[in-house]
Amino acid sequence: MAGPGCSGKVAIELNPENADRFINCCLAVLKESGFRRIALFGESDSNGVNEDFVAFNNVLTVAITLGLTFAEAMLLPDKAVRYYKQETLKGEYAPFLAQRITEEENKVNMQTWITSIPPETLSSLLNCLISVQYKIAENTIQINAILQILQWLTNNTSGVNQNQFERALVLMNGDIETQQAPSTQWESFKVSWRKLALFIKKYGDNKKEDEYEFNKNCAELCKNMTLYKVITSNPAFTMTDYICFYNGDDLDAHTKEIRDQLKDKLRTQQYTSIEWKTDAI
Repeated sequence: MAGPGCSGKVAIELNPENADRFINCCLAVLKESGFRRIALFGESDSNGVNEDFVAFNNVLTVAITLGLTFAEAMLLPDKAVRYYKQETLKGEYAPFLAQRITEEENKVNMQTWITSIPPETLSSLLNCLISVQYKIAENTIQINAILQILQWLTNNTSGVNQNQFERALVLMNGDIETQQAPSTQWESFKVSWRKLALFIKKYGDNKKEDEYEFNKNCAELCKNMTLYKVITSNPAFTMTDYICFYNGDDLDAHTKEIRDQLKDKLRTQQYTSIEWKTDAI
């Protein structure tokens, strides 16, 4: 407080340790709430966009891609954060991002980051890492980074990171505001998983060890989802179609009805159940 006639300046210092604790606290709350947006970020606008949550994810993304601490990323102006996020998620930056994820000196901190970040952030990282590079070695390091991420997510047996992975794959194919219908989310999960699988399959090692690791992790991370395939052939062309849906019972009546409709389609068109493996696509 200051009385009449007093003047002065107010200085605010950002304590790096406290800033990191604050962000870690936010991530912990998000994880405990099933990665739903918490009251801290306020309400969404008429278009379903929560600007505070978007800004939060922008800072997280920039911190990971540039190798900054939470506090360092928070010190960047908003314009700089948005610029760096856009630039570091471009395809040509993917090898540098992959190298940062897989470097031995970064692994402990990076594992903590990856297993804690919201799906909105993870989806952006995965989309970047499947960008095809001209140099074989760069595709290889991106595959190593993808496999490392999947291993970290699989190591958590609580199921929290499994949910994180499921939602991240949905968001790789578009924001959640445009994917409210369960069938749309299931379709996006399938589409994004195939993008990851095809990248591993095409650019993985000749001994298929990369495919083996990918398949092993996906067997755990995708176990809540069921995948079906049908091949239609005629003299002119051969077409392959896939259907994916959630196989748990914790669904409301309307969503179960949607799933039952998909199951009816499976029976009438002779779809075959397949595993979440690269050799099945």
